Amino acid sequence: MQDFPGFWQAAEQVPEKIAVREVGGRSHTFGELLKKSNQIAQGLQALGLVEGDNVAVLLPNCLEVFEIFFATSQVGLYFTSVNHFLTATEIAYILDNSEAKRLFVHEAYREKLTGALAHSEFSIEQCIWVGADGRLGDNEESYSVFQCQQSAEVPAKRIAGQTMLYSSGTTGKPKGVRHPLPNTSPGDFHACRGNALSIFGVKPYDGVHLVNGPLYHAGPLQFSAVSLHFGHTVVVTGKWDAQHCLELLREHNITTTMMVPTMFVRLLALPGEDRESWNFPDLSVVISSAASCAVPVKREMIDWFGPVIFDFYGGTEGPGAACSSAQWLEKPGTSGPSVPTVSMKIIDDDGNELPPGEIGTVYLTPVQGATLPQYYKDGDKSASVIKGDYYTIGDMGYLDDDGWLFLVDRRSDLIISGGVNIYPSEVEQVLVQHPSVRDVAVVGKPDDEWGHSVCAFIVAEEAGENSNKLRQDIHDFAATRLAKYKLPKEIEFVKKLPRADNGKLYRRRLLES
Repeated sequence: MQDFPGFWQAAEQVPEKIAVREVGGRSHTFGELLKKSNQIAQGLQALGLVEGDNVAVLLPNCLEVFEIFFATSQVGLYFTSVNHFLTATEIAYILDNSEAKRLFVHEAYREKLTGALAHSEFSIEQCIWVGADGRLGDNEESYSVFQCQQSAEVPAKRIAGQTMLYSSGTTGKPKGVRHPLPNTSPGDFHACRGNALSIFGVKPYDGVHLVNGPLYHAGPLQFSAVSLHFGHTVVVTGKWDAQHCLELLREHNITTTMMVPTMFVRLLALPGEDRESWNFPDLSVVISSAASCAVPVKREMIDWFGPVIFDFYGGTEGPGAACSSAQWLEKPGTSGPSVPTVSMKIIDDDGNELPPGEIGTVYLTPVQGATLPQYYKDGDKSASVIKGDYYTIGDMGYLDDDGWLFLVDRRSDLIISGGVNIYPSEVEQVLVQHPSVRDVAVVGKPDDEWGHSVCAFIVAEEAGENSNKLRQDIHDFAATRLAKYKLPKEIEFVKKLPRADNGKLYRRRLLES
């Protein structure tokens, strides 16, 4: 067997092994998933879709996501997963912007899709409905019927497809990240994606991966797909819950999973006696990604779970850096050295490369075999993030003398007060250490005198009638750990923060409220 077999070889080698299992629901073996994906690929070709066309899905976490993903992956199509929590107008924008030829949509989202179509050139006739058998209207097509009418044989003309996933849109409209189609076979191209797990020491065929997040996000989708390319079993769950997550880790003998820092915080909020009763002897890799993790939170997770927490820095555009628990403990707060075949450098606003220790914008080279990212139909945006052979996803940070990355913030989140740069994440990492702070976001509010003033929005364990006392207590706590100019001028208590379900924060919504 090859080091990185790829899904199609795995389906030949271990056809009876479970490939994907829905928690409390259905499952597919590798052989079954191969046949189902072949049927969808054959059906899309029969509809007239050709290389470079786009297929969108509006689905919950389910088997069908993988059937469609591996169908498009082998016939040169782009795969776009759409967040079903978006508004109707946002969904309409993605359908139109991506020029999707077909949309696979779950019956549960019919009302939202109907609203989206009122703002879109996309038509109901282009939809194929999942879970809607017996409830279809005129000119509507059932997924199960569409699938079973097709041959399960391997499509005659095969070429690797790609994803075109949309950025989270924390600033402005989401952007579709589109890489050129690789002019190679599906097996050769997708087997190379094993590097995304091999950097964590994962081996083929003997793992079980838990999908904790929604498959419309790049991280959960790509790491679950790579797990299948490794011949691992993928366990898929729906809405995430801390206690349920622990149960799944044990029940399914999970070896790898991905979590965002918000999940760490919620796991650590479980009662101490509950936490002490859990251990996970099979768990070898927990990938921490999608957002910065406060140093005390990461340290406490390593103390609990053991040295299995791996930091991974990257975006929809591509990977950047990674580090093990041991590396992180050596340099707390680091995102680690660059992943294999990727180079990093820090560039200032004038385009100059900065020396170690100086903060600027983080720039990366694409991983070997990939191209510089392009934002679909947005040449200006594409040009703005590229400098020579490097690109940025908008983060600020610095490299130490060993070339290890330390992130400080998103450029768009930078607070400039009295001409001085203040990094919200630095303030947040202090405030979250206060025992009464469950979650926190720091933003810069417009200020006539200073340009911006620092404001903290805090989800407290308990504020209530003593909010003024707690506000002062948090301020005093921060004052012993932060320079005076970094201290919040305002502290507002809120019930929850506007986070995406991958943990990313929509800061602009706080300023709009």
